[in-house]
Amino acid sequence: MSIAAHLSAERMAVGHVTSWQEAVRLAMRPLVDAETVTTDYVDTVIDNVTKPGGTYMDLGFGFMLAHARPESGVNKTSLAVLKLDAPVNLDDDPQHPIQVVIALAAVDSSTHLETMADLAALLSDEDHRNRILSATTSDELHTSLAND
Repeated sequence: MSIAAHLSAERMAVGHVTSWQEAVRLAMRPLVDAETVTTDYVDTVIDNVTKPGGTYMDLGFGFMLAHARPESGVNKTSLAVLKLDAPVNLDDDPQHPIQVVIALAAVDSSTHLETMADLAALLSDEDHRNRILSATTSDELHTSLAND
């Protein structure tokens, strides 16, 4: 599964939030609106972050992979991305600043692992990371991610 194959311009946004919880909700909104995930799924993602070790969703470099298990409310594999104009601290921990929230809904573990591999390849490229982090509009964000 290519990341770009599951990302449309309407599932990308650039915005401002005041908390990591708001960032997760805003990133997940297009998936909830498209009914590819339930609101319970979003709540589970937030709950999982607050549990011990929940900051594992921090991928480094300011990127977060917001996700939960499929049975938490995934109806269809989907992705959405939110690029924040200023970082927020995941779980209010200053060691985990995030500026890009990648909302992932995977229907099974193989899809989840494929997406993780695609993200690892994308984020291992410093120039690509910087293009994503410097996006100021959803169109720029879409272009930077579509060219993976």
